[in-house]
Amino acid sequence: MYVDSCHITSALSLILFIAVRLDADGSICALAWAAFTTESTKTWSWFFYHLMRANPCMETTSRPLAILSGRQKGLTKAIVQEFGGARHYFCTQYLAANLDDKFGLVTMNSFKALAYQHNTQAFQNYLDHLEETEPALAE
Repeated sequence: MYVDSCHITSALSLILFIAVRLDADGSICALAWAAFTTESTKTWSWFFYHLMRANPCMETTSRPLAILSGRQKGLTKAIVQEFGGARHYFCTQYLAANLDDKFGLVTMNSFKALAYQHNTQAFQNYLDHLEETEPALAE
């Protein structure tokens, strides 16, 4: 499941929360959406509570839920509170953009190459190279 938020430009200054997943045909399917005036752990928790009530199979599955997100305000804490054993992953696009802003394009491209590795050894090789070229990243 992917969760995200975006600011709605209007006189009301609302923030749209949305949860989506891929259906059996590989198409994006919206599970829930809601509009809030603030983004916080409380509003994300409310959103997740109602998302689970509308989709009870999310609570009864034997496999842990995987949640992909950006780094929205209050989101990580709400995921821990509401989903407990869920696996939470961050979208690498947001992380790469932050690296580009802070360290430049070369570092961002190295990070993207690291993120796309499919085996542990290749991942470790890219990670070692990244830490050698940008020691500040290791901190």
